Amino acid sequence: MEQALYEPIRLALLKKFETVFSNVYLENTSEGVFSPKLREELLKSTLHVIRVETMKPDLTGYYNKTEYSIERLIVEVKARKLRIKDVYQTKRYGDVLNAEYAILISSESLTREIREFIKENYLIHRRLKDVIILKYIQNATSTQEEIIMEPKVLKDIYSDRLPAFLKTDTE
Repeated sequence: MEQALYEPIRLALLKKFETVFSNVYLENTSEGVFSPKLREELLKSTLHVIRVETMKPDLTGYYNKTEYSIERLIVEVKARKLRIKDVYQTKRYGDVLNAEYAILISSESLTREIREFIKENYLIHRRLKDVIILKYIQNATSTQEEIIMEPKVLKDIYSDRLPAFLKTDTE
């Protein structure tokens, strides 16, 4: 089920990132295979850690932040309710790949308990500040997929972190 979400999410994120950045590239790395094009943008030491630790972010890519600066991003996709270990897994991948964006996307809403835990850890301890949690939905009126911030109660957490291009009108 989760694998079926990779391509629509990849395409939706590409569209969002391309509104702001150039040279956006995002590929499916869920099997632990990184294309030569992606490998060129990663340090050998990073590739070594990924291989030795058998790290498999679902989607990995890069983009030009400026004409001379290439940044990385990783995306973890879950087709179920998120658990705390999903948040920390995403953070770990982001840290190892030195990703500017570590994005965790679920097709289901967060539970109240998880929202509260995340809210406490962002606002009080700032431990999870590098993970952006989004929700993937399929628009009921069309075949168009949409990615939205989830949930609205986390707006205060992301107010200074969530880039405008990842926001939607539904927030």
